[in-house]
Amino acid sequence: MEIKQVQSVSVFVSDQERALNFYTQALGLELHLDATYSPGYRRIEVAPRGATTGIALVKPQPGQPDSLIGATMSFVLATDDIVGTYAELLDRGVEFVEPPAPQPCGGMQAIFADLDGNRFVLAEC
Repeated sequence: MEIKQVQSVSVFVSDQERALNFYTQALGLELHLDATYSPGYRRIEVAPRGATTGIALVKPQPGQPDSLIGATMSFVLATDDIVGTYAELLDRGVEFVEPPAPQPCGGMQAIFADLDGNRFVLAEC
């Protein structure tokens, strides 16, 4: 047995419709899944075109703390043109916490937040 890939990562959001609009309209990701599995549990997954790993936009379930919303900082989205992607995302209303900057290990990265404060790294590969 071996692990073959990351299927999805979950981002906790306060409003799934609002988050879906941000991820598809502002970030330009594609909707891969939108399903209700039980009353109160809707799973939405978005991903870059052609990607095999998705981002699940989930609401905390009963018993899970609301403090999960906006608490992530471990996702890296890759681009071949960080300056151009940064400019395009700014035009779409995406707010950056840090603009593109050279990194000690090489390459460049910027950090942006979604509407709930979840942070993402945009890195030039």
